[in-house]
Amino acid sequence: MKKRTLSKKVVSSSDFLNLSVEAQALYFHLSVTADDDGFLNTTLSTARYCGIPIKTVDELVKNGYLIRFDRFVFCLTHWRVNNNKINPDRYKSTKYKYFHSLLIDRQGQPYQLKKEFSDKGA
Repeated sequence: MKKRTLSKKVVSSSDFLNLSVEAQALYFHLSVTADDDGFLNTTLSTARYCGIPIKTVDELVKNGYLIRFDRFVFCLTHWRVNNNKINPDRYKSTKYKYFHSLLIDRQGQPYQLKKEFSDKGA
């Protein structure tokens, strides 16, 4: 069974609540479908499936809730804040190891692109 948790600190913040309703809904859907490290390659198809405009993905990126690595691979920035207790016996590391290596990954902290990649984009 896959469980996902969301931090009240993230989803009740003024920044999050100032997102469009579509962006908030998409964030929740993406949080449920991401792998155990917060990566997805279904962001655009999830938006389409939910009837959410694709420009909403850009809103989440612009506001720091998603990091876009290439055309289809994204990660949820607040993954380690939201999902900080995945049981080790259930954890499966992401298949996007290269993209994960571009991040500063600290438990309880939002992902950040390493300085050498943040200026160039991933």
